[in-house]
Amino acid sequence: MLNNWLKIAFINYKKNWLSTLINLFGLTIGLTGFMLILMHWNDEESYEQWNPKKNTIYAFQQYNKKDNTYGPSISYPIADRAAKVIPEIKDYILFSGAGKGFKMTTQNKTVYQKDGMAVSENFFNFFPFKLVSGSFKDALKNENAIALSTKAAKSLFGKTNVAGENIKFDQKNYIVTAVYELPEGNTVIKPEFVMLAYEQLKNDKEGWGNFNYGCFFMLDKDADIEAVQEKLMKDVFIYRAKINAQGAGVTPQKYLELYGPQGSLLTPLGQMKLHGKAYWFGTGDFKTMMILFALSVLIVILSAINFINLKTAQASQRAKEIGVRKAIGSTKSELVLQFLLETFIICFTSYILSLALAELLLPSFNKFFDKKNHNE
Repeated sequence: MLNNWLKIAFINYKKNWLSTLINLFGLTIGLTGFMLILMHWNDEESYEQWNPKKNTIYAFQQYNKKDNTYGPSISYPIADRAAKVIPEIKDYILFSGAGKGFKMTTQNKTVYQKDGMAVSENFFNFFPFKLVSGSFKDALKNENAIALSTKAAKSLFGKTNVAGENIKFDQKNYIVTAVYELPEGNTVIKPEFVMLAYEQLKNDKEGWGNFNYGCFFMLDKDADIEAVQEKLMKDVFIYRAKINAQGAGVTPQKYLELYGPQGSLLTPLGQMKLHGKAYWFGTGDFKTMMILFALSVLIVILSAINFINLKTAQASQRAKEIGVRKAIGSTKSELVLQFLLETFIICFTSYILSLALAELLLPSFNKFFDKKNHNE
C-alpha cells in the first residue's frame, strides 16, 4: 500500500511540476533563512560559556542620564571603593589597552606580538585559562611580570615551557611567570599576553574622574543585582560627588548631574556579548537579531501559507482520482494518510535542501557578520 501511495505521489509531483518546484523553493528559502539566523543567535549566546565562574562575574556599565546612554568605563577609585563598601562584591578586576602590541625581544629573536592586555593583578581569578607552564599564583604581582598564551610563547621561544624566561620590550625587562592556553569556546577575552598595568594603576589610584578602565565585579552567588546597583549609586557615586564637588565649585547634586555616573548596570559575563548595553570589547546588536529572527519566521509562515494555497488549488483537480479510489474500497483515513505523506515528502525534501543550502551559504554568512574561528 505504501508503495502505491508513493507512486501516486510522484505521478502528481510530475504532473504538477511547476507548483511542486514553487513549494520546494519557497519552503527551502524560508527554512534556510531561519536556520542561518538561529545559528547566528546561538553563536552569539555561546560567548564566555567556557568560564566556570560566568554566573558570578558581572560587567560594569555606567549610565549617563543626560544622553540616556551607557558607557563601559570606570575609574580605579570607584571600583576599589565599591569592593570595600558593598558586601556582595567579593573581588574586581580592571583592564585597559585590549589589543595592544609591542616589539618583543628574547635571547634568540625579535617578534612583534599583538593582542595583549594590561590588567590588575587578579586577572586569572576571573579567567581560569588552562595552565601550561609556571603558576597563576602571584603571576601578575609585580610590574615586570608577564603571562603568555601558548601561541605567543611558541612565536617568541619556539616552545611553551618558558616560565622564568626573559623578554625585553617597552625599554623594560620582563619575566614570564605563566603560560596559558586560550579556551576553545567563543570568547572575546583572548589575550595573547597579559601584563600588570602597574604605572597606569599607580597614577590613577586617586583619579576619581579618570575613567580609563573596563571592569568586572565578582559577586556572591545569591546577590541581588538591583540592590548592588542601588548601593553603587548611594555608597560610591554620591560619595564621589561629595568629595569632588567642593573642588569643582558646585553642590554634590550638581556635580553628579554634570559628571555622573547617575546609575549603573551589571550584566552577567555570559550575557554580555549579546545583551550588554556597552562593552569594552564591543557588543552584539540584540535588536537587529530579533528583527532578523522575526523576518525569518515570517518568511517560513508565508512559505507554508503559499504551500497550503497551492495544495488547496490542486485538490479540485484530484476529485476524480479520489472518487475512483473510494469506489474500489479506499477509506477516508487512508486518503488522509496519503495526502499527509505527500505533504511530508515535500516538507522533508525542503528541509534536506535547506540544510545543504545553509552549509553552502554559511562561509559567506559568517564573513558578512565578521565571524571566524575565535581562537585563531
